[in-house]
Amino acid sequence: MNFGGLLLFAVATFVAAPFVVTAAAARFIGTGDREQILDLAAMTGITAPLVLSLVLSFLYTGTALLPEAARQTVAQPAAVAVVLLTIIIIAAYGRQQMTSVTRAMADAVRALRPPRSVLGWIALALVVFALVQAASLAVMENDALEYAAVAKYILREGTLASYPVVKADPQTGLFAPSSHPPAYHMLLVWGFATGGTESMAPLRITALYFILAITFLMVRILRLTPSPALGVSLLFATPLFVSMSVSYHADAMRITAFTAACAMAVEFIRRPSWKEAVLAGYALGLALYAHSIGILAIPLTGIAFLVLADIPLSRKLQLGTLCCLVAIGLGSLQYFENVVQFGTPLQDSTPIFDMAEVDYASDMRARRDLITGFDRTVFGVLRVFSEPTSFGLTFWAGAFAAIGMVRHWRTISPAEGTFLVVVAGYFVLSTISAALGIDLMIKNSRYVMTLTPLVACLVAFGAGRLMASSRERSYVIGQ
Repeated sequence: MNFGGLLLFAVATFVAAPFVVTAAAARFIGTGDREQILDLAAMTGITAPLVLSLVLSFLYTGTALLPEAARQTVAQPAAVAVVLLTIIIIAAYGRQQMTSVTRAMADAVRALRPPRSVLGWIALALVVFALVQAASLAVMENDALEYAAVAKYILREGTLASYPVVKADPQTGLFAPSSHPPAYHMLLVWGFATGGTESMAPLRITALYFILAITFLMVRILRLTPSPALGVSLLFATPLFVSMSVSYHADAMRITAFTAACAMAVEFIRRPSWKEAVLAGYALGLALYAHSIGILAIPLTGIAFLVLADIPLSRKLQLGTLCCLVAIGLGSLQYFENVVQFGTPLQDSTPIFDMAEVDYASDMRARRDLITGFDRTVFGVLRVFSEPTSFGLTFWAGAFAAIGMVRHWRTISPAEGTFLVVVAGYFVLSTISAALGIDLMIKNSRYVMTLTPLVACLVAFGAGRLMASSRERSYVIGQ
C-alpha cells in the first residue's frame, strides 16, 4: 500500500476538488454571500469527486484508441496528470472566489457547537456510529467486492473498452455485466492507481466522505427548520441506508448525488435563470452519471420545475431545455454506449438469465414475493411500509408529512413542493411499471431507498410547520 498515493487520492478528490468546484460555482453565479456559498458547497461542491471520476471515464474511454499493449502504460500516469490538471483548471476559473469560500468554510467550522437538544445528540451519535462502522468493517458484501474487482480490471486493462465485463476475464474469471455508468468504479480506479491495489482503503475513504457529505447536505437543506437533527436522525435511523453506506456499496455516493440534484433543482425553481439552469444541469448530470437511478431525477425534477416555477411557460421550456442539455451532455455517455452494445440504455442481465429453460423472471418474482398483484403492491411498490427492518418508520412518518403538505399546498416552500413532487412521482412511476408487469423499479429495495433523504426532509419540514402552527395557536389563546 502506497500511503503517499492514498494521501494524494484523498486530498485531491475529497478536499481540493470540492473546494475548487464550490469556488467555481460561486464565481459562475457571481456571489460572495456566506450562506449562498455554503449552499453551493452542499449542492455542487460535495459531488465534485464525481467530476474527477467523469473526467477519468473520458480518459479511459479514449485509451481504447491506443494499441492494446500501450493502454496501461499510458493510462495510469495520465490519470494522475488529468486529475491534477482538472483541479488546476477549475481552480483557475474560481480563483476570484477562493478567499470568500475559505472564509465561509472557516466561519462555518468556527460556528460549530455541541448539540443543544437530545435529538441533536441522537443525530450526532447515529452519524458517528455510521462513520466508525465505515472505517472499521471488513469489505465482504458482494457488490462492494465486485466494484473493487471491476475497478482493478479496468486499471489493469487501461481502458473502459471492455466495460461492462460481459466476457469473463481469462485471468480472474471476473464476470460483471451490470451496465451502470462507471462512476464508482472510476473513483476506485483512481484510488487504486495512486495507492496500490493491495488495500481496500479507497472504498473506506469514499464511504466516509459521502456519509459526511450527505449529512452536510441535509443540514443545509433543513437549516431554516426548527430541528435539522430530525431529518438527519431519520436518515441514519433507516437500517438499509446505513447498512449499504457502511458496507462500501455505491449507495451513499449515488444517493448524495441524487439528493444534491433535487436540492439544486429547488434553487433553480426559486431563481429561474440560465445560470441556475446550468448549475441544475450540472447536478442532474452527475446524478445521471452516478447511477442509472439518476435517470429519474431529470423528469421528476422537471415536473416540479414546470409546476412550481413562477415564470411563463415559454421561459420554463427554454430554461428546462438548457438544463436537460447540460445534464445529458455530462452524464449520458454510458447510456449511449449501452444502446450501441445492447440495444437499450439500461442492461442488467446475463445470458443464462435469458434462457427460457431457466425462467429467471419467475424465479426472481417467487424469491422476492412479487408474484400476485397483491404481492407486487405490498412487497413491491409499498415495500417501504411493509419492511420496517429495512426502512424503519421513516416512510410512515413521510406519508403523514406528505398528507399535511398536500392540505397546505399553496403555502408550502419550493423545497417542500419539489421533494414532494419527486417522491410522489417516483411512486406513480413505480405503480405504473408494476401494473404493466415491469419489475425494474420494485425488484430491489435499494432503488426506492434513493428517496430516503428527501422523505426525511419532508418529515422535518412537516414537523417545523406543526411547531409553528402550535406556537401561533398558543399566542392566540394567550391573547
